[in-house]
Amino acid sequence: QHLRRLYLYQFANAMYVAQFLVVGASGVVVNLAVLSLLMALGAADQVSLAGGIAVSVVTNFLLNRRFTFSYAKADPILAQFAAFVSTSLLGLVVNYAVALFMRFNVLTEGPFALQLAALTGIACGMAFNFLGARFFVFRQKYVKR
Repeated sequence: QHLRRLYLYQFANAMYVAQFLVVGASGVVVNLAVLSLLMALGAADQVSLAGGIAVSVVTNFLLNRRFTFSYAKADPILAQFAAFVSTSLLGLVVNYAVALFMRFNVLTEGPFALQLAALTGIACGMAFNFLGARFFVFRQKYVKR
């Protein structure tokens, strides 16, 4: 814990990006698991993609709040969640649009076509989500001394 704090102090933005990527990786697993479950239940590709994104947004928010941006966990959770979803909307739209484009225009066949399309969408939307989370939702409040 102490070393983490030292690294955060010295290399703040790099550490936030690294932690955000670790949380994001867990979100990818959640996204693909939910997407695959919905596909197995017979949901349409569009519904499966949206379901995977929706569940991963919630888990990513909770993990980012707890670990990546832990300095902000004392703030009201519902307001943070609303801000997180609002600032993630651009990344979510990019994610969904790229995934649908890939699925119906590039990856039209194959056993894992939808999962590969989803991974492409996730990669494209990630940068937007980090910037929104870091600088708007979980921004640090500096105290004058």
